[in-house]
Amino acid sequence: MAEKPHLNLVFIGHVDHGKSTTVGRLLFEMGAIGEHIIRQYREERRR
Repeated sequence: MAEKPHLNLVFIGHVDHGKSTTVGRLLFEMGAIGEHIIRQYREERRR
């Protein structure tokens, strides 16, 4: 596997402007969050 460069990102913005949602979606899309975790949260949300 090729060595990947390190990248630091900073998300700034006002309260309730979707920073956490954006970061969470980015992590999910990149495969950093497993499908079993997403399934767990969906179940919790239903309850």
